[in-house]
Amino acid sequence: MKIKKLQINIDRVRMIQIIFALIIISVFSYVYMVNMIAFDIAQKGKIINQIALVNSEIGDLELTFIEKKKNLNENLAIEIGLTNKIENETIYVVRGKNTRLTFNE
Repeated sequence: MKIKKLQINIDRVRMIQIIFALIIISVFSYVYMVNMIAFDIAQKGKIINQIALVNSEIGDLELTFIEKKKNLNENLAIEIGLTNKIENETIYVVRGKNTRLTFNE
């Protein structure tokens, strides 16, 4: 009978240890999850601020582009080298008989 009582006491102690270990693991998991949520929210705030800055920079660049586009004329474009001035030059394309788009011949 003493062995049976000792066996029952060992099982109770073991169950208490398992329950205690589960409680500790649950507490650490909870703290870890809350910590990760807090860091994710902070990271999201930083990303939102970066997006706002980039959108602001894009808006500034668009305004600069519109202003420069208004000031662009043919003389300035030729001076910068954006276009070639073509005067009295005829541009044409010669096609042979094989390139015609017809089914009659």
